[in-house]
Amino acid sequence: MRRKTTSAAFAVLAAISCAGVAVAQTVNMLVPVRVFQPGETLTEADFFTKPFIVTEAGARKYVTSKQQLVNLEAARMLPSGKPVALAHLRAATTLRKGQQVTGAYLSGGIAIRTQFIVLEDGHVGGEVKARHTATGRVLVSRVMADGTLEVVPK
Repeated sequence: MRRKTTSAAFAVLAAISCAGVAVAQTVNMLVPVRVFQPGETLTEADFFTKPFIVTEAGARKYVTSKQQLVNLEAARMLPSGKPVALAHLRAATTLRKGQQVTGAYLSGGIAIRTQFIVLEDGHVGGEVKARHTATGRVLVSRVMADGTLEVVPK
């Protein structure tokens, strides 16, 4: 009976290996040298490389190169010494709620610049609501790379 069980086990293992089941491998992942709180900007100097045994599919869910950290911040607490899941990162916040910034209305080659109060945090390329300081109107605006706003036409 033992011989049949062993043969059956080898047959199952052979079938699994032929079916393309993921094989674990050693992958170097970046881990923080300190704890990051939500909203903290990430820098390359705050990470070191540590080997982990994972599948190829699993490795794609984590930070494996310093290029992946550019313009990102922690979306949740990141413990030191643990691999960082890409899902726990977000685009770095460029504008903070309550910040006063310059915004522009663009129309037919004419730009009118004025002041706004940002009503929600925003990152480059994203849209935020902002209150025009002179009129009090709330407008949807796009966050630009230089930290200014561009009013989105309706």
